[in-house]
Parts: sequence; C-alpha cells; structure tokens
Amino acid sequence: MKQNGVNVASDFLLHLAGTGVRGGMVLVSCDDPGALSSINEGESRHFARMVEIPCLNPGTSRKQGYDQMGFELSEELKTWSCCAA
Repeated sequence: MKQNGVNVASDFLLHLAGTGVRGGMVLVSCDDPGALSSINEGESRHFARMVEIPCLNPGTSRKQGYDQMGFELSEELKTWSCCAA
C-alpha cells in the first residue's frame, strides 16, 4: 500500500502491534519521502519505530526484497513487520 494507506490503516495496525499475530504478517509500504508522486510526504520507518515493529528496507533488487520480506522474523516475534519499499 502507499503511505496514505498506512495512515488509514494505522488504528488497526496499532492494535495488531499490541496484541500480536498468530502467523507471519508483513506490510509492504511504498513510501514517497520526497513527495515526488503524491501530495504529501510519507515514510513508514517512523511509523514502525513508533509501534516498535521491525522495518526492513530492501535494496533495488526484486529478489532481495522478497528474500528479506520478514515472514520468519514476524512469526518469531509474534508481531507484524513492515517492508518499506
């Protein structure tokens, strides 16, 4: 989802961070830190820091992003993780 979608879903995501998840859950967020393609700036790393969840930042390779997705980490920590692209 775009960074605006993270803002819309933030209430639900805050509850998930507090209560935990049963299986791996990864949110892939397409950020726009410089507001190059949207009206407002958005960056998921600040949101992930606020709710104390892991935030992974893959490089440019699609395979690297998939390998670094974080399902295993999410299951181990019993919380969701964020993959900021």
